[in-house]
Amino acid sequence: MKKLFFPGLLLLMILMTCEQNEPSFVTFSTTSLPAEGGSISPAEGEFEEGNSVEVSAEASEGWNFIRWEGDKDGAENPDTVMMSRDKNIAAVFGRSDPDDGEQNPDDGEQNPDDGEQDPDGGEQDPDDGEQDPGGGEQDPDDGEQDPGGGEQDPDDGEQDPGGGDPDTSASGGHLVVMPLGDSITNDGRSRIRLWNLLTDDGYTLDYVGDQQQNNGVIPDPDHEGVGGITIQGIHEKAESLMIRHDPEYIFLMVGTNNIAWYINEPAEAIAERWNELVQDLLDHSGPEAWLIAATIPPVTSKEAGHESLEETDRAVVTAQYNEILRDYISQRQSAGDRIILADTEAVMTVEEHLYEDGVHLNAEGYELMGTVYYEAIRSILAND
Repeated sequence: MKKLFFPGLLLLMILMTCEQNEPSFVTFSTTSLPAEGGSISPAEGEFEEGNSVEVSAEASEGWNFIRWEGDKDGAENPDTVMMSRDKNIAAVFGRSDPDDGEQNPDDGEQNPDDGEQDPDGGEQDPDDGEQDPGGGEQDPDDGEQDPGGGEQDPDDGEQDPGGGDPDTSASGGHLVVMPLGDSITNDGRSRIRLWNLLTDDGYTLDYVGDQQQNNGVIPDPDHEGVGGITIQGIHEKAESLMIRHDPEYIFLMVGTNNIAWYINEPAEAIAERWNELVQDLLDHSGPEAWLIAATIPPVTSKEAGHESLEETDRAVVTAQYNEILRDYISQRQSAGDRIILADTEAVMTVEEHLYEDGVHLNAEGYELMGTVYYEAIRSILAND
């Protein structure tokens, strides 16, 4: 009996040791933004946990690689990804020809099909309120700048792009605005929409931030929209931004990069990070400053969370996160904080307002975002 017992025990120990030494594998996936902009190598795969993978982005003809998003940031290409868990990374590409009229998800350029500029003859569409790229003629009704000569239309309250300070004599007053967020804020179309609506009301604007977008389309190039940034990333520089730029109105939309690509904590924890950021912004901005706090747009349904989480569908987590944000904003308003909700999620749908990647906005979505921001700040201005 002993002769059978000891060899059997030895065999069992050997099998257990083999099982313990089996490598653990994690999943790697990628997304190109937009899909036609280029490809990523490797596109997907399973890799041993703890190993690194060299990843490279190759732009299609007429496109340039801009940066990484998702579970990777920066702009090194090629670069390495440490496979400590399941990871999804996105490569953002932009058109190399700035005059092709195509839309880069993050560059704020206009798409000729979205009700923006008229690429055919330089004529102004009176319904779209946008600039005339053909001849620089000013439509007195659209409140836009003259890109041809930099002259100031005294009736539109616009800043002269040819130089000089903004006209602060407009009846509506002068507003110092910081657009603060990630790549959705980086896209200039919501800022153009907000600018047009407010200048039509007689206000002059000064956008502020460390980022600039000098593409000849956006009236004021300054902003603070950084692609790929998380709540934590904005929090690290919040105090400095408030002190250096002293904005009167802070338009905050952030949280998408904490959820859309990979979720490693529940919505409650992500929202708590947001609330701590809001407190820091309020603490270090001026006593008369207002925070216009936006919910993040809906995203398409996709399993994007760590397996240990109770909820891993990014669409569900986004909805949970936004609901908690609404509660925080309501609590802060009751406590007397100068904060107001810009509820973008409430007016947007996945089908009508999202770009093909299921995360960024399309032309209609960015215009609606600008409109929601406008309605929020107008409610403040009406009561000040």
